[in-house]
Amino acid sequence: MTFDIGFDISGRRARRPSILDKFPGANWAADFEASAYFASGMLRSLSEAMSDARSTEIIVPDADGILQAIASGQPARTSEGLHVYGAATNKCTNFCANPTDLTNISKSGDAASTLTVVDDATALMTAGLSNICSSGKVYKLDNSAGVTSALAIVDGETGSTGQHAVSAYMRGTGAARLSFSVTGGNAASALTSSYVRRTFTNSPLTATDKMRVVAEPGTVVFFVLNQLEEGGRATPPIVTAGTATPRAACVPAVAQGTGGTPFEGYDPAQADLTFTCEWEGVPALTGTHRGLVEIRLNASLTTDRTYLFIESSNQLKLGVADDVTWRSGPAFSVGAYDDGLRHRATCYLNRTTGDIKLSVDGSVPVTANKIGQMPSGFTSMTLGHGHAANHANGVVKSVTLASGDFFDAWRTAT
Repeated sequence: MTFDIGFDISGRRARRPSILDKFPGANWAADFEASAYFASGMLRSLSEAMSDARSTEIIVPDADGILQAIASGQPARTSEGLHVYGAATNKCTNFCANPTDLTNISKSGDAASTLTVVDDATALMTAGLSNICSSGKVYKLDNSAGVTSALAIVDGETGSTGQHAVSAYMRGTGAARLSFSVTGGNAASALTSSYVRRTFTNSPLTATDKMRVVAEPGTVVFFVLNQLEEGGRATPPIVTAGTATPRAACVPAVAQGTGGTPFEGYDPAQADLTFTCEWEGVPALTGTHRGLVEIRLNASLTTDRTYLFIESSNQLKLGVADDVTWRSGPAFSVGAYDDGLRHRATCYLNRTTGDIKLSVDGSVPVTANKIGQMPSGFTSMTLGHGHAANHANGVVKSVTLASGDFFDAWRTAT
């Protein structure tokens, strides 16, 4: 017997498994890539699940690399995940996204070279930049007739000789590089026909140094969204319009549950707590630790909390604190999980027995016992940072939490 239902269903995709299918028993779960959020088994919106008190907009890419501006006060979520970055300032003072003239940018070097503002709207749209670079205008440094290097010098001083990152979206023909000084910078590399963000990180020679785009002889380079910022890594673009411009830190926090618990569904009577965090893009930055998940009782920086983070020597660590002292917990080896790739940590603690477990990517867990040294309770939770500092500077893909012991099942979940 056959039935004609009027349309073909043979090409339909299979349903994407819910994060609750992957981690059964979760009281609270967020799949940021799929924009699916659950609390006590109920589907929630992003705004119901969490907040971000960031006071400025932030520009971040989606999973297809298309830049989007996320308004202040909104979690920086795209189809790539939850973006969490610390505060930064673009020290350039030109009009980096939508230039109309050469305000606060000048040319030096080969006399035959030219620096102009031109329309490049099609290439900007192809590269996913047109949401931000909406006028279609970019800078063009043309050194096609030159016999020595040509430089576009962007106003805005480093202000110090500490480590800085310079970056710009660039395309063209020939070879170009970024630098702080005429003799500094990275090696020139071949340009492509499409915009690619290029970066260079080093310590400038002087505190009065500026960002430079350098075109080698025979090169034509188009560039936009140039950025000069303090630190060891280029962060998402910050639009400038004639003055140095700051971006506030992301501070995503999970909405509190009933009775002031750290998340909806948390049972304060349960001694066991299991949680997972999946992340990507977190860099190796020796000397600075990067927070992934912090669950705490009060506003103290060191007491009554559990904290999953990549510490300053680039170890992944799960630690706890009672109402007196911070206790180091289990840690994975140096350099293994800050490589910018995708990883998932599964964590467990029992506030009564003192047991702590940590597994990464399904590995055999490392364990510790901190009996008598555990937090007395929890009331709040943050993602991708610790106490509004020590930001992951990457993307949180998913987080799940449950009152109870789900460690063995969750660490091997696929």
